[in-house]
Amino acid sequence: MTEQPADTALRAGTRFATELLAWGTGAWAAGRTSVLLGALTLVVLVGAPALFNVPGDKNVTGVAVPGAVRVAIEVGLYGVAATAPWLVLGRPVSAVLTLLVCVAAGIQVTRWRWLASR
Repeated sequence: MTEQPADTALRAGTRFATELLAWGTGAWAAGRTSVLLGALTLVVLVGAPALFNVPGDKNVTGVAVPGAVRVAIEVGLYGVAATAPWLVLGRPVSAVLTLLVCVAAGIQVTRWRWLASR
């Protein structure tokens, strides 16, 4: 099992920041419909990336999945992080956050390629 060569401190940091944004704004946006939906959304957004991992990607593996599944989970989180702010925050803040999420996604491409090959 090869250790993840494509995961740097920059990639890990931007991924975590993006996850935080997705968790907060995604749950907030869903919570505007109902508190239960907001809580369920938070559980899914936090639980999916914590539970489903590619062997060799991290020190701890929950449920081993193919790399394509992990990439889909992360791209989904990035999608939530890019769109949910538009539902709960003002336009200028949402525009800046969406731009930052796009930059962060660009930083992840090398890692996503590595994951997709697993």
